[in-house]
Amino acid sequence: MQRTKDAGRSWTDCALPEPLPAMPYALLATEDRLFAGLADGQLWESRDRGDSWTSCALQGDEVGRILALAVAGADAPRQALPPP
Repeated sequence: MQRTKDAGRSWTDCALPEPLPAMPYALLATEDRLFAGLADGQLWESRDRGDSWTSCALQGDEVGRILALAVAGADAPRQALPPP
């Protein structure tokens, strides 16, 4: 994975921690955070544009895998939906 801080004029590596327990299937970038959803249901977050990553604790039913991520409004409930 790579990132740019100058509107695409140059790019640098922005790697997830290694070794990851599963393949990242879904990536999401917001204004100040990055998220990576893994094939085994884990969610990882970066608050410093990919310099460091932490595993997020998910609440609720167990998530088998994460195939997609989306941004919701600030007041929207956040949840992971199991695949069909």
